[in-house]
Amino acid sequence: MNMKNYFKIAVLTILVALCASTGFAQQNTLGQTTLAANVNGQYLGSVFGANVPAPVLIQVASATNIVGINPNLGITASQPNQTYLFIGREQMRVTAVNGTQLTVVRGVNGTVATPHPSGDMVLFGPARFFYVNDPGGTPSSFGGVSNVGCTPANVVVTPWLNIRTGEQWICSSVTNTWVPGWNNSGPPQATATVASVAGTTVPSGPLFTISGTNAIVNFGIPTGFNGTASGGGCFIAIPTGIWTWTAAGNISTAGTVTAGNSVPVTFCWNAATSKWVPSRIA
Repeated sequence: MNMKNYFKIAVLTILVALCASTGFAQQNTLGQTTLAANVNGQYLGSVFGANVPAPVLIQVASATNIVGINPNLGITASQPNQTYLFIGREQMRVTAVNGTQLTVVRGVNGTVATPHPSGDMVLFGPARFFYVNDPGGTPSSFGGVSNVGCTPANVVVTPWLNIRTGEQWICSSVTNTWVPGWNNSGPPQATATVASVAGTTVPSGPLFTISGTNAIVNFGIPTGFNGTASGGGCFIAIPTGIWTWTAAGNISTAGTVTAGNSVPVTFCWNAATSKWVPSRIA
């Protein structure tokens, strides 16, 4: 084998290694939107006389990145990307998209079709982004899983969502373990530190450290948090710097953390006003 062929093999080997490492290290995020109309209970119909759920129509606020079945069955590469929805405790499979109107099969993968109000949170992604267990293989959690190791850069999707319980998990860069996320009854544990932003600061989880000195005008709604008229929840912020928050955005009352004061501040979502309410103002 001549030097030219050796060079080609070496280059191909490097490219394959780079592609493999890049793909493995990519972290995806569940998509999030809301319902634009009420969804009733399951329609008890049939398809061509078979005892299977009949597809129904639902309306969402945005259908960006939501896809149905590719009508060309000869094209198989895109089939795994068919979108699944998770609303309340129900999972749905999208079969067609027409603007913001979705044709779905309801109550799939062992979940139950139930009514959902307009404005309710919708999480979505391909089938591989959802789980029927907690990290470590536990079928159901309710706070029962801890110390399951993970590496944030190698996580397939965040948050980890157990469709059987509705509980979410976040791979913490602080502990390199799976910790309770939003809508999880387990005790909060530290997720990634977030720098205070002169504008919108997005929480990394139910418990995290805020660094920096910028005044926070808004707290963003993180993926998986039900910041809707029917939702709610809280997060705990641990200060490491002197920062303030204003009442100019979506925080109900202005406040500050002072020098040497590392006492955590809790912010809870008020669905009636669409604002975060702090546990203290000074």
